[in-house]
Amino acid sequence: MNTVKSTDIGSNAANKTRLSPQAKELLQDKFNGLPVWIRSPKQGVEFYSGFSRAKLYELAGTGAIRSVSIRELGQVKGTRLFNLASILAFIEKCEQKHRRKESWLRLQPYVQFSLRTMDFIFWLIRNWSG
Repeated sequence: MNTVKSTDIGSNAANKTRLSPQAKELLQDKFNGLPVWIRSPKQGVEFYSGFSRAKLYELAGTGAIRSVSIRELGQVKGTRLFNLASILAFIEKCEQKHRRKESWLRLQPYVQFSLRTMDFIFWLIRNWSG
């Protein structure tokens, strides 16, 4: 059975693989105790966001989150890093969008009732005068 250690998850995985000095330096940056840049997990989900490797690449591909590829000149392979602040901002934006939708769904029956009432009043006005 394979067990995943906490040192193998997210930005801690940097200790297990060969990285360029630039990538190592970026992975060491912290802001309010959180890393500025993270790596995608080899398996499972990323520690801070809960996103899988595929989801991180999908969001970066659509421009929803920031990412950068670190590689030396002439290298084919590099290290892809993801900006944690942009990931957390994306999650926050999704939450706000969901809250707006929920509040509209709660108001929708009242709005529909008001529109039906207005239609009835207009019908009365048209039919009453003639």
